[in-house]
Amino acid sequence: MNVNEAAIQLFNLNLTYMGYLTMDEPSNLKWAKFVKQLQRDLRSEEIFNIKIAGNEFEMLSFKCFL
Repeated sequence: MNVNEAAIQLFNLNLTYMGYLTMDEPSNLKWAKFVKQLQRDLRSEEIFNIKIAGNEFEMLSFKCFL
């Protein structure tokens, strides 16, 4: 997932590669399900473990509507 500078600062994210979220392995697997549901239903919701500054993971809820 590509992230802009405002989101980086707002959520205090730790980005391994500038502009991309770093998730734990279970969250990476859930991401594909999240995207498929979004394409099928035009909406999706999931909680992901996202790496924040300090190399810790924090649970963040994503809700997306098209």
